[in-house]
Amino acid sequence: VQARLERLEQQLPELPFADYEGMTAKAIVAELDKLDEVQCRALYEVETQRKRRATVIRAIEQRLAA
Repeated sequence: VQARLERLEQQLPELPFADYEGMTAKAIVAELDKLDEVQCRALYEVETQRKRRATVIRAIEQRLAA
């Protein structure tokens, strides 16, 4: 199981925040304007595949649509 988790984590894109795992949804949404499109897409991948925080996903979708 641990090896599978490590392989999955290696497939995920690099996160734009060093402290991402400890950040609240509110804190992430507040920082989205500082990210470029590539970073937003990477964050979107992580949120939709692992975290699944609807607030963050909606905010990223809105940011990418702008």
